[in-house]
Amino acid sequence: MEEAKKEHFDLVAIGEILVAMLEIGKNEQGNSIFAANPGEGPGGVAAAAARLGARSAYIAKVGNDPLGQSLYEMLRWSGVDVSHVTFDPDEPTTLALIPSEESGGQSAYVRCPGADVRISEAELSRDLIESASVFHFGSESLYDEPARSATLSAVRIAREAGVLVSFAPGCRVSQCKKPETELETIRNAIRLCDILSVKNEEMEQLTGTSNLEEGSAKLLAEGPFLVMITMGNNGVFYRKGECTGYQPVVKRVENYYTGAISETFLGAFLTRLIETGAPREVKKETLDDILGFAIAAGALTASRPGTIRAMPQREEVRRSLQDLQN
Repeated sequence: MEEAKKEHFDLVAIGEILVAMLEIGKNEQGNSIFAANPGEGPGGVAAAAARLGARSAYIAKVGNDPLGQSLYEMLRWSGVDVSHVTFDPDEPTTLALIPSEESGGQSAYVRCPGADVRISEAELSRDLIESASVFHFGSESLYDEPARSATLSAVRIAREAGVLVSFAPGCRVSQCKKPETELETIRNAIRLCDILSVKNEEMEQLTGTSNLEEGSAKLLAEGPFLVMITMGNNGVFYRKGECTGYQPVVKRVENYYTGAISETFLGAFLTRLIETGAPREVKKETLDDILGFAIAAGALTASRPGTIRAMPQREEVRRSLQDLQN
């Protein structure tokens, strides 16, 4: 009897997913009004890839509450396989409170500890992880147990199976009680990945330099074959071996909310990179083309409200790039 053929996924992600509560104004009494925008974190990367036509799946845990249900439904709407997203009966869905520019102040996580950190190794599917072309994770699931052990176990399974591993940390050093501990956790995770995407301020925190050439070289020396440093409207700097490059943002946008841009950019980048068939051998010209596509996808998300619902489909990105060339 023939062994059943394993289902293949282009991208599988694990880790935090949260609802961003955006301050959109004040009521008559002067109290803040917030709008729920589900989809930040690795789950957002999976959603962005799915919107662009990739087969993606997500491993996570959300609260058994209205916000957790909305996250689950939004992921399913985007095309993500949610068969490994479970509901925790005891802990709530994690929130991020995002003040408006007029209000000022820092964003804040609401986690106690949060359903997302309750995922355990027992809930992992080896077959699912091994089926992926690329496996993606973030840093939020590395700070608390049992999510830390589950995430590292999933990364180990991916590496042993020869699956490309992508990592995008989220440094919260200014909000962290033990900043050096957090930075060391991220540095250790970088040593496990093949593709690294960091913001320029994160690069500086991790390497001690703001110089893109020096910082990217230090990060590359830790293990990944490709390092991308994103700089918002200032574009993306990258290093692959001795080759470095820069891709600008062709059309600057007055963004509605920056939270989903990184997820859209990375989901689009990984989707196109996988399609080359040989990600490790990709040449500079192709890499520049893929980055241009990913930047355009992120710009479209930034131009409208909705987080996951704002993420574009492939034809939208193609038309946007075509319009920029005309």
